[in-house]
Amino acid sequence: MDLFKVKGVRECIIRKRVNKFVVEVMIDDSIELTHINNTGRLQQWLYPNKIGFCYRIDGEKLRYRLFAVEYKDLAVILDTYIHMKSFEYLINKRIILGKCNIVKRNINFYGALFDYLLDCGVAEIKSATFKSGEFAEYPDTRSKRGERHIKILKKLSQEGYTTYLVFVSGIPDVLKFRINNIYGKIISKLLKDSNINLLSYSIGYDPDTQYIKYIRKLNVFI
Repeated sequence: MDLFKVKGVRECIIRKRVNKFVVEVMIDDSIELTHINNTGRLQQWLYPNKIGFCYRIDGEKLRYRLFAVEYKDLAVILDTYIHMKSFEYLINKRIILGKCNIVKRNINFYGALFDYLLDCGVAEIKSATFKSGEFAEYPDTRSKRGERHIKILKKLSQEGYTTYLVFVSGIPDVLKFRINNIYGKIISKLLKDSNINLLSYSIGYDPDTQYIKYIRKLNVFI
């Protein structure tokens, strides 16, 4: 299913990751420092000579954002902004979460920002960018921020809120989702003793049409 089109896409060749937010790439014959909107390790996807896809941004220092990398027929989407935009599209089209509506983005609970206040609860989006066989996994490094979010979601559940933790995988061919058993041990323990609703689905980028595609709902294992 086509969700939305990414405009101004340029193919690029990855040279190296400079830091959490910057990747050096080659576009045509020019070296560019590009923004990456994902602080995960992403070692499976970011390495020299890997073909990537960038779109133009209006940054003060950086002109492009690296949002996907080549992988089989559909590219792997790394950009957390696109992960969130896919959630918004799917919820607005009633494809997920029934008749829930987005009330507000970036809502604060107990000093932490959560992605969405819905008229049916509170939702936090996490990017599952690690691939292990048919599984998409989260996290690919320990996430103290993620652990804190889950602790607060548990507290909100106890206070009467309906809470959702949505794992979006930009890996098109995965069939299932699970918590990574190395970096996510604390997260897995927290989730096993909670009333948090867990949801996962996969998306991919089609370089030929430049559309983001919804692939499938993923069964969740913790």
